[in-house]
Amino acid sequence: MRRRPGIQGLQRTQATRESFKALGDHVNQTKLELMRSQMVVFKESLEQFALKYRSDIRRDPAFRESFHAMCVTIGVDPLASNKGIWNRLLGFGDFYYELGVQCVETCLVLRSSVGALVELNLLLRHIQRRRGSAAEAVSADDVLKSLEKLSVLGGGLGVVTVGGSRYVRSQPMELSRDAADALDFAQRSGGFFSAPDLSASLGWAPARTEFTLQQLLRDGLTWLDLPPDAGAPCLYWVPAVGMEQAAAAYAAAHRLA
Repeated sequence: MRRRPGIQGLQRTQATRESFKALGDHVNQTKLELMRSQMVVFKESLEQFALKYRSDIRRDPAFRESFHAMCVTIGVDPLASNKGIWNRLLGFGDFYYELGVQCVETCLVLRSSVGALVELNLLLRHIQRRRGSAAEAVSADDVLKSLEKLSVLGGGLGVVTVGGSRYVRSQPMELSRDAADALDFAQRSGGFFSAPDLSASLGWAPARTEFTLQQLLRDGLTWLDLPPDAGAPCLYWVPAVGMEQAAAAYAAAHRLA
């Protein structure tokens, strides 16, 4: 018959468990303290790096983007506050808030010509022209970061992707899947299309096409062009996806120029 462990055996087992638990807690605490000390060293090294290459970070957009990526790797957000050490070292807070204001103002200026969506590279070119050659160079990544900082204020400002290209949205709207598909078709069609062409290309019923087009018109993403000839289909122009090129091609095809 097998003997059950006595009181002393149970006490030894309990003491062994507590000893292993204490040892495990000590190891975990040691690892945590080591990680904290390493993070302190990383942060100090990053600050020294930022101070040493401050002018390069401010001047070179590609270098600045790589610096941001390095910060994210170790969990540091140099854009978290405009009152922190990174603003004192690099002036990031003021730089991105100023750039964000320029983005908003440029979108408002361009709205009359391209509508509520502005292609990211087009926006960048206008901002660079607005800033002048004497100002610090900016990149598309800088524009995206500045828009991200302004997104907390609401107002509908954001970035959407259509057909592999990124566009800045300058007014509140929710782009449905059908609307995105219609914009993608416009991009592939040179910037304009007719309702029958859209229905035929995407396999939509006329009612679905009409509903989508009304949404795009309401949000200011398309312009309606009434044909001069009776019986000809109306054209829908999408200024955000190449208005100038599309207008030139249409005028040439119809010998209007």
